[in-house]
Amino acid sequence: MAIINVNIVKPIYVCTFKRQIPKICVALGTTAAAANAIQYSFHTTKPCNQIVIRRSGNYKPPKWEFDYIQSLKIEHAGERYATRASELKMQVKMMLDEAVEPLDQLELIDNLQRLGISYHFENEIKQILSVINRKYSKIDQDSKINDLYATALEFRLLRQHGFNVSEEIFDRFKNEKGEFKSSLCDDAKGLLQLYESSFLSIEGETTLEMATEFTSCMI
Repeated sequence: MAIINVNIVKPIYVCTFKRQIPKICVALGTTAAAANAIQYSFHTTKPCNQIVIRRSGNYKPPKWEFDYIQSLKIEHAGERYATRASELKMQVKMMLDEAVEPLDQLELIDNLQRLGISYHFENEIKQILSVINRKYSKIDQDSKINDLYATALEFRLLRQHGFNVSEEIFDRFKNEKGEFKSSLCDDAKGLLQLYESSFLSIEGETTLEMATEFTSCMI
């Protein structure tokens, strides 16, 4: 049985809609009892010319006007601070250039991202990650092959910056049954990085899905 919820109809349309009740009931095949109920509901509805009073949210006006906010002085916008900011940027660029070990480079990039200032060094970061990505095919020769922390950190940063990295990089941390080794539970830093990396999975990547479940139980 089709039922019309008349409560959602705005009062301004009640009179117009009331005249159409018989036609609507016939079109919908509504029973006589339901039609009578609909008509009764409209008879008890407020008149069309009655004003509906809505409660106010009692929102208070802002204390600070727009002109006042624009008039505030920014202490750190002077030439002195701009010069100091440029000096700090140059120091960070030197740190990126001086970092030789891939893990040191990755940790520095990760710190810059977490501080929210990595956008100042997009070119330098892209160049470093490009070099690391080219060495990715030779990862079996890496002395840190069994380092879950370094592997997961590298995987996460490369994927975050658009590089195509396979989830197979984590296969070395599985046992004969294809599950992650229980010994990884003692590596808190590695588990945390693996947990963050697992959220960069794409459809069909079962290893990263397993990583999410494995690390969620440990963290």
